[in-house]
Amino acid sequence: MSVLEPMLTVADIAGHMGVNEQTVREWIKRGELQASKHGSRVGYRIAKSAYDAFLAKRTLTSAISRQLLAASTL
Repeated sequence: MSVLEPMLTVADIAGHMGVNEQTVREWIKRGELQASKHGSRVGYRIAKSAYDAFLAKRTLTSAISRQLLAASTL
């Protein structure tokens, strides 16, 4: 993560993904999405690169699951 890297909020990610903000916070708490805490009122900030990595992992996991499901129905 570079100093000039864009940072996203929980609300940004929830809006992009069409999920509830609490879902994003759960991903953070489980360690699925890397974030840093910025004060008690500001909340989490997620580096754009961490968000991109999270999306790539979810996409790969989803693709593998689809392939396994398809193979099991043959």
